[in-house]
Amino acid sequence: MYMKYYEKHSLKILIFILFILCLTSCFLFKETGPVLTNTDEEIILEFENIDISWNYCNKYFEYQLQISNSITFNNIIVDKIIGFNMYSLNSNDFRNHSKYYWRVRCLRNNKKTSTRWSKTGIFFVKRYLKAPEVIKPINNLVLKQLPVTFEWEFVENAIAYDMQISENALFDKLVYEKTIDKVNFTSYIFKNTIKQYYFRIRALNKTNYEEYEYSE
Repeated sequence: MYMKYYEKHSLKILIFILFILCLTSCFLFKETGPVLTNTDEEIILEFENIDISWNYCNKYFEYQLQISNSITFNNIIVDKIIGFNMYSLNSNDFRNHSKYYWRVRCLRNNKKTSTRWSKTGIFFVKRYLKAPEVIKPINNLVLKQLPVTFEWEFVENAIAYDMQISENALFDKLVYEKTIDKVNFTSYIFKNTIKQYYFRIRALNKTNYEEYEYSE
């Protein structure tokens, strides 16, 4: 009776030990993750798409990519299963003037087997528009006739332009402000009086009309 009880429970203990050893070995001997191929340079994501990539994993058929705004990945923004060792980043998918972290691992056996995570890569989102170059009127122009036509060079990725006209160079005495969807504008606000005015123009894009540089 005692021997049967001992053998029965010994078998359970042995199975439990083998199970623990299996879990431990699966963790300890997990294959290393893929090597990121563009971590030596600072990735700046502006308006153009940028490809991030990693080395091919032998005997693995899919990759899990994660992107987060936290280095600990406790706030996952992108979590995708993809079939290629490359992914195209689009700046419009991320918040401007922000830093992001990314990592990847290889998958197989219907996502049941995976490598370890790769080292963490970093990219920055910095969408800047250039200040428009004014064509006319030229600086310090003395106007002899009204109205006045303003014209400036097209700025790539801009969808509109913000114009300000002020009575001083600090632009704290605005007499006119308007958002314009083309590269020229005719103003009728000026009167036939001798007075000095200042104007400036900045480009805007669809990302919430962020602050960009004004023309000089």
